[in-house]
This record gives sequence, C-alpha cells and structure tokens, in this order.
Amino acid sequence: MIRAAQDRAVVDFRTGKPVGRLFAQVRAASKLGEFHLKLRARPGRVALAVSATPVQLRAPQRPGQSAGKNPPISCSAVRVWEREAPAGVEPLEWILLCDREVESFRQARECAWQYATRWLIEELHKALKSGLGAERLQLQTAARLWAAIAIMSVVALRLIELRERVRIWPEAAAEKSGLDELELEVLRRRSGKEIRTFA
Repeated sequence: MIRAAQDRAVVDFRTGKPVGRLFAQVRAASKLGEFHLKLRARPGRVALAVSATPVQLRAPQRPGQSAGKNPPISCSAVRVWEREAPAGVEPLEWILLCDREVESFRQARECAWQYATRWLIEELHKALKSGLGAERLQLQTAARLWAAIAIMSVVALRLIELRERVRIWPEAAAEKSGLDELELEVLRRRSGKEIRTFA
C-alpha cells in the first residue's frame, strides 16, 4: 500500500495504450460508502468517503531504457476524501495504490485504515534510528545487525506505547502504564522523584 504522489499515466488493460491520468480516473469512480476515522492531526473524528477502481499504470522509465519497455503495473486505486472539511482547513484526500483487488466498501475502508496507521511505522523507524542509534551500530554481518535491531524494536515499541499512554491519559496512575513494579522502582530511583502518574 502506497500513496500516489504523481499523477501517473493510465493505460488500457487490453491494448496497453494510454487512456488518461490516474487522478482523474480515480476521482471519476463511484463512491462505495462513508465512514469516520480518528486522525492524529485533527481533533475528533473525520467523516470520509471512499471509492476504488482497478487501474493499469504505465511502468516508469528507467535510466538507459526506452519508454514502454517494462510491462504496465496492474493495481487497485483507492480514493479516500473528506467531503466537508471545516472552514479554513484543506480537505483531506488520499489516493492509495495497492497490489490486491479492492471491490467492496469493506475492502476500501480497510485500505484507508491501514494507511492511517502509517505514522506508527514512521515513529518506529525514528525511535530505532534517532532514539536507539541503530544506524550507528558497527556490526559486521547482516545476521548480527538483524539480531540487534530485533531487540531494539521491542524497546522502541515499548517507548512508543508509553508515549501514547501519556498522551491519551496523562493523569492515570503510574501502575497503569504497562510497567511492572520493578521497572517503576528503577525509574523512581534513577529520577529521584516519586512517580505517581504517567505525566
């Protein structure tokens, strides 16, 4: 699942001849339904519409190759858009490309849900690179690097979980943080403070 950044050329499934551009074809597809989604960048829940259509994209031209040398790319294009944005806010629109068939509202909504959680993957990469220094590791083999990153991933996910709990329930008791008594005691001694809440 990726978000389309470029208005790519669309070709006919049978002939391979150009028939238009991606964005126009996707926007012309009939709405499959509406749903609500909670987004980190917006307060409350956002009402979204969704549509889907199969498309065949012209393969990108690679350096040193003539145009049209590679076969077209068949995929499903899913459009997720906000029909009524608040005043002064640009309406949300995602045009997503995925490698599976999307024919129903349920399937299209699932694509939107998956894309909406991309921030978690970005946060995991940030925690691994910036927080835990995965890029600074000086291991010599791929196997050792994978092992180190596997352990770091557990730590990174735990830190992200703690941060999200603090964001959602800052006044909750420290015992509800997911840390056990030993971990809380280590934090209390290390910080020199009495930790009572998440915040």
